[in-house]
Amino acid sequence: MNKTLTINLANSIFNIDENAYQALQRYLEAVKKYLTGTQGNEEILADVEARISELFSEKLTTEKQVIILQDVEQIIQVMGQPEDYSIDEDIFDETPKSNTKTSTRVKKLYRDGDQKLMGGVCSGIGHYLSIDPLWIRLLFIVFLFGGGFSVITYIILWAIVPEASTTAQKLDMQGEAANLSNIEKKIKEGFDSVADTVKNADYKGVENAVKEGGNSFVKALGDFIGVIFSTIGKIISTVFNLFGKFIGLLLILIGSATLLGLFFGLFTVGILDLSNLSGVQFFPLVNASELPIWLLSILLFLAIGIPFYGLLYVGLTVITKNLKKMGNITKVSLFSIWFVSVGCLIFYGIKQANSFSVRGNQIEQISLIDGNSTGIQVPDTLYLKAKSSEHFEYLNHNYFDGITMSYDTNGNEVLYSKRVSVNIKNTVDNSVSIKTYKSANGYSYEEAKNRASALLYNMEQIGETIYFDDYFISAPHQKMRNQKIEMSLIIPNGTVVKIDPSMSEMMGWENKNDQDMYRKDLPNEIWRMGESGVLECMSCISSEE
Repeated sequence: MNKTLTINLANSIFNIDENAYQALQRYLEAVKKYLTGTQGNEEILADVEARISELFSEKLTTEKQVIILQDVEQIIQVMGQPEDYSIDEDIFDETPKSNTKTSTRVKKLYRDGDQKLMGGVCSGIGHYLSIDPLWIRLLFIVFLFGGGFSVITYIILWAIVPEASTTAQKLDMQGEAANLSNIEKKIKEGFDSVADTVKNADYKGVENAVKEGGNSFVKALGDFIGVIFSTIGKIISTVFNLFGKFIGLLLILIGSATLLGLFFGLFTVGILDLSNLSGVQFFPLVNASELPIWLLSILLFLAIGIPFYGLLYVGLTVITKNLKKMGNITKVSLFSIWFVSVGCLIFYGIKQANSFSVRGNQIEQISLIDGNSTGIQVPDTLYLKAKSSEHFEYLNHNYFDGITMSYDTNGNEVLYSKRVSVNIKNTVDNSVSIKTYKSANGYSYEEAKNRASALLYNMEQIGETIYFDDYFISAPHQKMRNQKIEMSLIIPNGTVVKIDPSMSEMMGWENKNDQDMYRKDLPNEIWRMGESGVLECMSCISSEE
């Protein structure tokens, strides 16, 4: 167990254990002693501390909040020991006597404020691409006359690319390691440049006044344009920041609203088992995977909620700069949970789809009047009527795909549906018959056929009238699998058919008639079966009349 201290390094607060603090203190004291008598030593030391602060920040994660001795030793190895470098005046001409490893660094894009004409964009791009900034400026001028796109590009880059203000940033811009030697070298170059400028100030002033007096107007114009572009850049930067804040706020609202909706919509239904809510009672009837509704609710919540939590987190990072970063363990855990949840939903989704993959049917044919064998003459006119159940009609139903859960007269649960249709077809025989097609879906044809056979349906003939139940029922364990019943009433040619208005909802799509009348309008007229199997209207008024 080590003692932990809190330090302020380059205006950043760090927690560091006692051993690491002592090593860092010894190193900074050595650097300070090494820089004694060196021009700009205070600025060099400040930049060294700023660089160490940056390296410390890279070491910290959500799971690791304390700088340890190993971290300090690694940073010292990167920065280099003071005794590894020469401090004589030939520091720029000779190779430093360094035993530390020099690693190739990736350049970072910054605006160069030291060599800028306006915003330092071209100079910064030149450093990044290792080419003379003059070529970048010429390229911008060429595009300026090619449509003015370069102006917009320059302003946007001016607004979004940061300026290299610290020594470490300038070294990053040039692809150099931000160690003690390079920081000292960079700052000493700056002091030498200032010294040269001061030494030649009078000469240049006279020379500019005598020979280049006309350039003052150009310089003033350039400064004026620079101020304009700087102002425009700040405006664009502000607009971008506001737009970013708006996007962040929008992501927060979308993420939080979705998470709350999922919580109340899925957790309250699944975990609290609110099965009496409208529509929830259908879940066991359509669920082929036998997956409990509470488990499905959790899987849906995780599969949908985790991505929206990501949107919420991104929005918070945009709005709040001091938000604690999400650790790698947390990221991997959330992704793993999301991946497993989606995988389970896909697996059970495929299983659910397979339960509807095969269509099976059961065909039954009943002879109502068999004149060929009994010698009974088929009535000239047949009357068709629908018969509903007073019991089921009294109950309120919410249908799902034409099927609902209801209760019989004994209070037992049953599947109840009105998906019954009747089509009238012809025959040359002296007989009347009913062919019933019961159909349903299932995993296999055998399962689908058995489910179709389980449909309970009644119809009866009394004299010249045929009564059709307008519904069928089935056991709940048969599930909702697109069950329906289609019947064909087969009658001799020339038979007159009078359809009661109660049959309007039961008339099928295969009822052909010579008036091209809509199927639900057939009960309004009197029909006769033609020899071609087309119902001929006897009560319709022809257009000639």
